[in-house]
Amino acid sequence: MQDRRVLRPLFWIVTSLGLLSAFSSACGGSGGGGTSLAAPSSLTYSMNPAVYRAGSPIVTNTPSTRGGAASTYTVAPPLPTGLNLNPTTGLITGTPAASARAAGYLVTVSNSAGDATTTLSIRVAPSVSSFSVGADKVLSYPVSHALPLYLLNLPDEHTTFIPVGPGPNDYLVFAASKVSSGATGGAVVLKTSDLTTFDFATSLGYGDQVLSPPVAINSCNPTYTGEFDGNYAAPGSVVQDPTLPAGNLIMIYEAENHCPGGVNQQPYYASVGFARSSDNGKTWPAPVNSALGGPDRHLIMKAVNAQPSTSYPAMGDAIPSAF
Repeated sequence: MQDRRVLRPLFWIVTSLGLLSAFSSACGGSGGGGTSLAAPSSLTYSMNPAVYRAGSPIVTNTPSTRGGAASTYTVAPPLPTGLNLNPTTGLITGTPAASARAAGYLVTVSNSAGDATTTLSIRVAPSVSSFSVGADKVLSYPVSHALPLYLLNLPDEHTTFIPVGPGPNDYLVFAASKVSSGATGGAVVLKTSDLTTFDFATSLGYGDQVLSPPVAINSCNPTYTGEFDGNYAAPGSVVQDPTLPAGNLIMIYEAENHCPGGVNQQPYYASVGFARSSDNGKTWPAPVNSALGGPDRHLIMKAVNAQPSTSYPAMGDAIPSAF
């Protein structure tokens, strides 16, 4: 019979060898084969797209990765002059030296197991070192009563400039006003080549007035007889119809049916509509349901309530021109 005092040390030796073997396998020893390093799985930046200004230091653009630990960062093509990519941290810093159009830069993060990429969009806007404000200009509209034609109530908030002609300042100007030739108001067309002086565009084939209001407002307070509100049938925008050949225009306009006069103002009705012209804005359709007739104005918005008659003679049953 064997002595247990001899077996006990042998048991501990065998057990210890087993534990050492297991530990060696867990730590990548020759007995277990080791654990492999994971590759980065994604890369993003805190600002993408990034817009910078030439001459101004940028806010550091910081990367964020997933997967295996990042080892090296690279970028292609090179970043705009003045910007730097830290090859170890991936941080983008610096001061761009000159403006640059928006472009894509492929940033790659890698380690010994693999890599991940992202496209970073960067645009560098021009620098603004200083600016100055010139003297105010006085715009000269044909408003002299000595002229054969002159304007009344030309509102700047309803005026559209359309570039025409070879010069950089050649514009047609669609605006709302009344001309002295007896027209009842609506949209007139002016021309300018210096953005300071304006004349009627009659030499280009435009009439004194190209868009008429629905009815003549001639019952205002006697002080304002013959005038009309400056927003009456006013063009808000005149644009080329992108679905049709050149010369086909669309006018978005507002119409109101009340008279001017400050304290004499009363409640009024307003609507918004659009009209079409196929001759580059020389003629526009008259409104529906009015003495002027015409089927081609289109209502966009109007008051939900019916238009009641009122005792105020300037309003009466007047029809807003956005039909």
